[in-house]
Amino acid sequence: MKKVMSLVLFACLFFGCSVDNDDRLVGTCWYTQDINYEQENGGVCDEVYDFISSSEVECYTTQNGSIVANYGVYTYKLTYPYIKIITNKGIERNYTFVDTRTMILDDVDENDYYATYYIVR
Repeated sequence: MKKVMSLVLFACLFFGCSVDNDDRLVGTCWYTQDINYEQENGGVCDEVYDFISSSEVECYTTQNGSIVANYGVYTYKLTYPYIKIITNKGIERNYTFVDTRTMILDDVDENDYYATYYIVR
């Protein structure tokens, strides 16, 4: 009986402590208006986060729907309703989801043009 209880306890600890990657963002794209790029180059420009795996997100700028600048693949950690995106230069950007279609950059005024990201797909 002790062996069975020990085995059950071990299984609970082992399987209960395993961490699964949260992949609910995979395949989604989020955008915000890229005012700086618009002012320099014209057109309608957006900064886009394209979630390509449960830990990686590609960041790029589009101009009139075409990719014009690719910033590379960043890593992220989702602990809903929070997400931390770490650039390939090591800069951390923390966001909070206000609903299933909107996330806001932390520590800035939510009315700032670059603070709010919306889901595209």
